Amino acid sequence: MGSANPSSVPEATVERLLSLLTAQGVSLPSYRALLDVSRCSQFMREFKLDVSVSLRAHSSPRFSLNDTGEPDAFRSRLHSHHEQIGLSSSELHRFFSLSPPGEVQTTLSLKWEDPLRTTLYFEELSRHPDPAVLRRSMFDEFLGVAPPRQDRQLIALAVDYQGGVPVGLKEYAHADLAKQPELAPTVAPLLMAHPRTLEKRAMIAQRYDLAGSLLGDKILWVTEANSAQLAAKAWRHVAGMVKKLSFDEGTGWGLVRQWVEDWPYGPSVVPYPDLVSVNRRSDGQVEDLILYLSLK
Repeated sequence: MGSANPSSVPEATVERLLSLLTAQGVSLPSYRALLDVSRCSQFMREFKLDVSVSLRAHSSPRFSLNDTGEPDAFRSRLHSHHEQIGLSSSELHRFFSLSPPGEVQTTLSLKWEDPLRTTLYFEELSRHPDPAVLRRSMFDEFLGVAPPRQDRQLIALAVDYQGGVPVGLKEYAHADLAKQPELAPTVAPLLMAHPRTLEKRAMIAQRYDLAGSLLGDKILWVTEANSAQLAAKAWRHVAGMVKKLSFDEGTGWGLVRQWVEDWPYGPSVVPYPDLVSVNRRSDGQVEDLILYLSLK
């Protein structure tokens, strides 16, 4: 299986990743219409798909799918299946009209809450001709306020929906926790630096409600685990972080450990923690730890 595309992985490994959703109680039809496993397998190493696991008790599973290799078809598919993602076609048009296909990467995230929680993202904003203009347009369209000052490099923008209506906006900016450990004093000492740049690459995502008030933030560590050896090392660091932040007793962590430790495909294609998100309330209190799992 697979193709000549150097980003491809065997389809069976994608199925194995998706089986984690099934183990968390997500019914297959709820996302099968949105993705083609053979298509995903061609772009997995370019982050087409990931499955996210929250380690907080009684949390909901989620998955994310981006438009790598098919920017126009991706948006058409979302319109065709808008009811399954909990959004109207008009709401999809409202979001996507702010940036045409191919200008940035677009991503869908589904979180199986009741009602369904949907997030739409504009990512890889370095590709956009003027990210600041897009940011102002997003804040104006969805919050009706001017955006606060942002001095860091902008990486992504997103709108959260619950029950089909917008409930908030998130913006993601670059941070190097090796140079600024004070941004995440609990987390920064636990992170593995990039083997070449020595950066502790991270994103800071700030969450706003519809009135423009800050609800909290996320520190998302970008592991850079781009080999089997680095993936194993990243998992050791993640295990230490999970224990340090007291998320090691939950079913989420147990499920991830079982899935990774029972990985049957050998070292050529490995599951790894692409992103590790520490969610914090506005008072700085850690409220969740989320692992974004992909294949390398």
